[in-house]
Amino acid sequence: MRIAKSCVFAFNSNIDLVARPGLAEAESFFRKKIVSGGEIEVDAETAERLAAAFEWKEMRMGGQAGNMANAAAALGVKCLAHAYNLSPRQKGLFAKGVRVVGDRTGEESCHYILELVLRNGLRDRLIASHDPAHYDLKIAREFASRSAEFISEGCDRAIVSGFHILRAKNAKERLLDAAHLMRRWRKANPKLRIHFEAGDFARKEVIADVAKIILPLVDSVGVNEKELREFASHLEDSEVGEVVIHTAGYASAISRIRSRESLANALRFGHALAAFKAQTGRYAGMREAMGMLGERGAGTLPSKFGVTVPAFRITPKITVGLGDSFAAGCFLAE
Repeated sequence: MRIAKSCVFAFNSNIDLVARPGLAEAESFFRKKIVSGGEIEVDAETAERLAAAFEWKEMRMGGQAGNMANAAAALGVKCLAHAYNLSPRQKGLFAKGVRVVGDRTGEESCHYILELVLRNGLRDRLIASHDPAHYDLKIAREFASRSAEFISEGCDRAIVSGFHILRAKNAKERLLDAAHLMRRWRKANPKLRIHFEAGDFARKEVIADVAKIILPLVDSVGVNEKELREFASHLEDSEVGEVVIHTAGYASAISRIRSRESLANALRFGHALAAFKAQTGRYAGMREAMGMLGERGAGTLPSKFGVTVPAFRITPKITVGLGDSFAAGCFLAE
């Protein structure tokens, strides 16, 4: 399996702090009954109280760009990643092979994850986010210049993500700034392939702006089933060369960029990275990924949508960040 040698990862990376309090303790803090998981936005004062109120059992990389960069670095890919609020402890969460560029603002982009057992006995997560930099899609100036330079030196892959958490009133202007940088990348290397990894959009009205401003600049798009429904009409009207749908059970793709065989191999490779992460909690190196493929390599399934490859059947140790591992592997495979 051949993979790309280098890649740029933009724009969202943050710190995930994980606690496992009792339901009553969480409800006491938020002063409301919690019946399901989800994500809420909190201000700086509430974030500070949150940090002090619970015992945070785990600190890990958060955000699509951060997780995909770490997954790629484990494979030996030369990575350049964006982190707007680059604090010392977030920098420590990036893999050694990742060159991370951002502004040292004195703030941190933190997502406080409360893993809860609800009254119905089901497990769910309440995510309290204090992440103003990504809500406004702020891009570090140094990253803009360094990424263009990195691409001009031979990097031919880039992944953009994080548009789904854009909440600024001037969302269109912020997307135009991102588009300007992406055009700068294209100018630096006309052979560059850009992939857009979608997400669960906090503001549905932003989807139309992303489709209008970002989709014309990318070669491929990655979505889950829900995101496909949100983007379906926009994708039909676009000239995107490849669309990948990935779920817990399978991945399907259609492509004008890769052959059917290459596409199937890319989907299998993505599944291998996700399965290894799910089983071990670690990012797979090339030897480990190829070992997963050798042991559990999945065939293709009959599909009306290009190529469909089932996911590996495993008992997961973790479930967070698996989509990011899949997306990185699938896009980087050649």
